[in-house]
Amino acid sequence: HDTSIHLAFCRQLRIHDCTNVRFYIHATSGPIIEGCKDMKFYQCDYVSNGIDNFEKEQNLYWDVKDFHWLKNLVKSPNFDVHNEMVRKKEEEVEKMKQSRIKLENMKMEDKINSKIVEYEQDLEVIAGEIEEDESSDDDEL
Repeated sequence: HDTSIHLAFCRQLRIHDCTNVRFYIHATSGPIIEGCKDMKFYQCDYVSNGIDNFEKEQNLYWDVKDFHWLKNLVKSPNFDVHNEMVRKKEEEVEKMKQSRIKLENMKMEDKINSKIVEYEQDLEVIAGEIEEDESSDDDEL
């Protein structure tokens, strides 16, 4: 649950009872899901080293079958299929979100540091007033 899985190459992929999982795959048959929700499938084309016989195998990462979805003419809401370009855009968006979070944290840290300086200055003023009050009390005696 809530993870990413990278499979360079598989003949068959069958997934049971998962939620919010991203698969980056090259599958020679359409992936099968059962009891799954919020699944995402991304194209990850396998490049043969020439030794195996997989060089001409087509990638059917997009041909997902939901065995718990019985409406043949309506796509199951339990999965989405994305190509490489969408994956890259999603990664860019995630990086931008992380950068924004870091920036917000830095701004918050700057605000905290400025408040600390402000409080330290207030303490110095208060300490000076106390010293003045004590010295004026000593003068009265």
